[in-house]
Amino acid sequence: FIGHIPHLIKVGLREVVLVHVVNIANAGRLAVKFQEYDHLALEAQRQQLEQQGLQVTVKIPMGFPSYEINQIAEEEQVSLIMIGSHGSSMLKKVVLGTNSEQIIRDARKPVLIVKLTVEEGGGCNLFCENLFQSILYPTDFSDDAEKVFPYLKQSVDAGCEKIVLLHVQEEQRIKPHLERRLEEFNQIDQDRLDRMKRELEALGAQNVKTIIRMGKTIPTILTVAEEEQSCLVALGARGRSLLGEIFIGSTANNVARYARCPVLFVR
Repeated sequence: FIGHIPHLIKVGLREVVLVHVVNIANAGRLAVKFQEYDHLALEAQRQQLEQQGLQVTVKIPMGFPSYEINQIAEEEQVSLIMIGSHGSSMLKKVVLGTNSEQIIRDARKPVLIVKLTVEEGGGCNLFCENLFQSILYPTDFSDDAEKVFPYLKQSVDAGCEKIVLLHVQEEQRIKPHLERRLEEFNQIDQDRLDRMKRELEALGAQNVKTIIRMGKTIPTILTVAEEEQSCLVALGARGRSLLGEIFIGSTANNVARYARCPVLFVR
């Protein structure tokens, strides 16, 4: 995560809470020993972060990771939770992890999933060092999707090179009864995207692209992320659906699972 810090400082990062939870379900009687060992590792990271001018707090609680992390996020009033995941491709199942999925489901704060590429000889690298190099913003124009837009504005200040505004016309919503109105829907939604584009350009964004596609939401988001070489997918944790279900159980969760690049969830 250290590689992302200089870019996050540009959008206002000032304080960091480093957290490692000793999972009491697995550690058993060795929990205290694990705490001592993990403290040494986190202290090294603390020093690296403090050298970049950040205020750093280290916490190593015992308990269940999702509960402890979200509890600390509330107590410390953090603006963002960052967690790691090993990225993969659309053809391979991503290693997101049970703990990560539970953190996303339970979190009341925005969550950034940082994707790591695993090297054959061991070790991990960031998928993309500069999160703000290219951002994909899939929107269904719901209230929760609109909550992401202020983050896009901040990314302009961080020197974001490219922003892609994407709206997916859901096949199951349009076909077969509304397909004759597709052109009308496209025009309405294009006008919405164009308004966002003008607002971002007024802030200084140099490269803002709009895309409207018919298809299935999840594969379309993943495909466009690959095509546009996105370094970050930013989306609302909830959204509209045919049944009004929470998207974190479907679209957002699956984008997190299968996207190769980092994913930001905003509530």
